[in-house]
Amino acid sequence: MPLLDIQDLRVSFDTAAGPAQAVRGVDLTLARGEILGVVGESGSGKSALFLAVLGLAGARARVSGQAFFDGADLIDLSDRALSRLRGRRLSMVFQDPASSLNPVRSIGHQLKEAIRLNAGGLSHGERPTPEALLAEVGLSDPQRQLRAYPHELSGGQNQRAMIAMMLAGNPDLLIADEPTTALDVTVQAQILDLLQDISRARGMSVVLISHDLGVVAQICDRIAVMYGGMIVESGPVEQVFDAPAHPYMRGLMAARPNGAGRLQPIGGTVPSPFDSAPGCAFAPRCARRSARCSREVPPAVGGQRWWRCFHPALDAADAKPLEEAARL
Repeated sequence: MPLLDIQDLRVSFDTAAGPAQAVRGVDLTLARGEILGVVGESGSGKSALFLAVLGLAGARARVSGQAFFDGADLIDLSDRALSRLRGRRLSMVFQDPASSLNPVRSIGHQLKEAIRLNAGGLSHGERPTPEALLAEVGLSDPQRQLRAYPHELSGGQNQRAMIAMMLAGNPDLLIADEPTTALDVTVQAQILDLLQDISRARGMSVVLISHDLGVVAQICDRIAVMYGGMIVESGPVEQVFDAPAHPYMRGLMAARPNGAGRLQPIGGTVPSPFDSAPGCAFAPRCARRSARCSREVPPAVGGQRWWRCFHPALDAADAKPLEEAARL
């Protein structure tokens, strides 16, 4: 049984202009110990999907479908039951640690609070110490870091401290929402290696939400490509990067800078969340579209590796190899 099994999840938000559809029927599974990369342009529904799974989408959100975590449907759980899971078995790291950390509390104070709140189910001998957690995330001189305030640390050090806080309850699943966006390239690589090492050492599943294909190619086992609130392609990272089937995934790869000439941008814009037109959401931007694409939503085709497209590109002639993508 997968650790996380999402079935036909839909998320909309009540606005003055009417309901805004953020997620439009997502099916997704995550195995224990697996690292899944979720990619797509801004507005594709990546963050909204997992905020809804955690019950953090807000009061204006309307969520339907199912999200089974270790057999229990998170969508049906009460706020109190979800609160007992969040931070303990389910944790989330956001992209900007400066907005997540309390600027007037020391790192040590905030880390001790995370241990108190999230490790309550562990015996005293099993509870991690603040020093051990900081050492696990690679912060040298833990005693000095515990006395420091967020403004006294670099962005990378603050992100490591945030990851340490999320590990306090020994979660089964860590959701990392653009955790390296605000960091320079060198520190970004260190944080990614850290997440991969922790996942392997603890057997912890990780969902890495990103718009960076190179990041996903570097550490993920499997990829899910989102567009217009739906997953349009999914499968093992090597297979998807070596021969992407959906035109949108091919467009994302062609738009990456590689030093070999001009970029190839995807024409048009992402669909509006207020757009309820029938058919494939990517059809207005797709060079391979037919009349059918504007009338019908393509079904999922395949098994472990699948896509939603009536006209997939199944040759590898213009695909970018995984090794090259990881270097970008």
